[in-house]
Amino acid sequence: KVAMAVWRNVETDPEDVMLGLPEFSRYWMKTRGMETPLGPLLNHLRDGNYSSEAWDREYYRGCFLVCSVDFWFDAAVQDYLQLMFKTGSDIEQRWQDQAVQNMLRLLFVKPEALHVFHNIDITHGKPADRVLRSWGCQL
Repeated sequence: KVAMAVWRNVETDPEDVMLGLPEFSRYWMKTRGMETPLGPLLNHLRDGNYSSEAWDREYYRGCFLVCSVDFWFDAAVQDYLQLMFKTGSDIEQRWQDQAVQNMLRLLFVKPEALHVFHNIDITHGKPADRVLRSWGCQL
């Protein structure tokens, strides 16, 4: 079952963006009794160190990121988000939706539950009918 679908391009955020997000995630895990993430977060932390300096800051672009409703409203995902909102770090540390959704992917989405779209060309400025046809839609 797919929990999240993303566009193929992987980016890396600048070092001064998303500071504290891995540390917050580790705090959430410890206080909730989660020993290891369900997703591939440990593959993105140098030596398993939950720090902003050790995190590779890899992310999928937010312009094409789709979450299943079941995933989004999962109790653990909602608990993570609600704690983040209560701390105010999403505003204070500039944790925008793209960063948070990608951290949710790394924490909660098993690799087999992630779908990466490789056959979609996202280009700004194309007329909608050309984009839909490129995706195989019949008009």
